[in-house]
Amino acid sequence: MIIICVSLYACIDYLNSKKSNDYISSLNKKAIFVGDSHMQCGINDALITNGINFSQDAESYYFTFQKLEKILALNKEIKTIYLGFSYHNLSSYYDDYIFGKENLEISSRYFFILPPSEKRKFIIYNSDNEILYFNKIIVKGILNIRDKKNNYSFFGGYQNNFYEVGSKKKSMDKRIKIQFFKNDTITRFSEINLSYLDKIMELCKRENKDLIVLNTPLDSYYKSKIPQEYVNKYNQIIESKKLKVIDFNAVAFKNNDFLKDGDHVSKKGAILISKMLNN
Repeated sequence: MIIICVSLYACIDYLNSKKSNDYISSLNKKAIFVGDSHMQCGINDALITNGINFSQDAESYYFTFQKLEKILALNKEIKTIYLGFSYHNLSSYYDDYIFGKENLEISSRYFFILPPSEKRKFIIYNSDNEILYFNKIIVKGILNIRDKKNNYSFFGGYQNNFYEVGSKKKSMDKRIKIQFFKNDTITRFSEINLSYLDKIMELCKRENKDLIVLNTPLDSYYKSKIPQEYVNKYNQIIESKKLKVIDFNAVAFKNNDFLKDGDHVSKKGAILISKMLNN
């Protein structure tokens, strides 16, 4: 049984690598967009000449780094990296999506693009649920192989089917509490996300790529509720690391340009952002 499982995994691992490597190598794009759900909802790459969106919901900079490292090693045509970077990316609530309660689901998405040393970490971390973890990995790997449109579990892409919505104060208050507070105390900053932000910067410098951080729009009420510590930390990082930044909060967006939570844009908002970027 063990031999069968190992053989099955090896076959799926090989086919995932070959298929995705061929896809990335063949891309004829100059820019890529990476980040979490804010970028996934906000960047409609069908409206952007020479750009492709590889963002995915709940994606920490740890996984963004692994993804970028693979993509840039395989495709030298890419010149510019647009990285989603906002106040919530500083919060340790993201740690749950790396080595935390959401790990099993999230890490299994990316398993087949991780280097061996990182794969071992997640196998060990999920040793108490090894059968469930192995099943999730295998299922995602098979789906990657069978997909005809290059929709890989580890790459992501533009997704937004929210039309007539609009930000709501109750939903925004709930969102702020999740992202920036724990037991009514301001959540600490994420050391691992900040560490991998540095690694992404180093990777782009090493590969001679232009890194631009992109702060997608926020509803004005939502933004007013962000703890000042986070605003100060964000500004300090931008200044100290001399990051190139595109901040859409300098542009006026309407209520129905947002989802209820106020920090994701609707499909209408995504069209506005994407057209502005393309111009």
